[in-house]
Amino acid sequence: MEIAKLVLEFIKVLVWPLVLLGALVFFRSEARDLMQRLRVVRGGIAEAEFAEQAAQARAESEVAASVVDQSPDVALPYLVDLLRAAGHSPEKVIWQAWESLERELESAVLALGLKRRHRGHPIGGLNVNYVAPKLVEQGLPESAGLALIELSRARSQISELGASAQGARDFIQACNNLYRQLSQLVESHAQDAA
Repeated sequence: MEIAKLVLEFIKVLVWPLVLLGALVFFRSEARDLMQRLRVVRGGIAEAEFAEQAAQARAESEVAASVVDQSPDVALPYLVDLLRAAGHSPEKVIWQAWESLERELESAVLALGLKRRHRGHPIGGLNVNYVAPKLVEQGLPESAGLALIELSRARSQISELGASAQGARDFIQACNNLYRQLSQLVESHAQDAA
């Protein structure tokens, strides 16, 4: 009798998972379509989130650009090509624009004699969250420092969020504005030192 009760309890536990599995097998094409639609909706929301971050960073960098007198000759390497390619492969050009900006950021940190990261983390790449405020102390507009942090955050989430062509263009323009401002900051410090 006890064995029968045990078997009955075991069957009760397994009934709902088996019913669910049976329903998924029976309605597998509908379940696959539903999952695809959910993936598309999530992708659209994520792309919109990235586009919003990129637009915010672009706006902050443009505010900073209006404060600083910039040379029109200084621009992000391959700017025109990056903007043109934004419609075809937005994630790729975002990475390329960020790499160019990061190289200029590294040069600025080196030229100004700043540390790349705080004392507790001597190994690894440039810590934008640490470096941006230090650059603001050296004369970079505060909105440019905020834009640097925003761009870094957006770039680190690109594989999760995805990007639209317009989001990529905003990101590239923000990188260009910040690239020019960093170049101007280094140039003004070099002139002050001379």
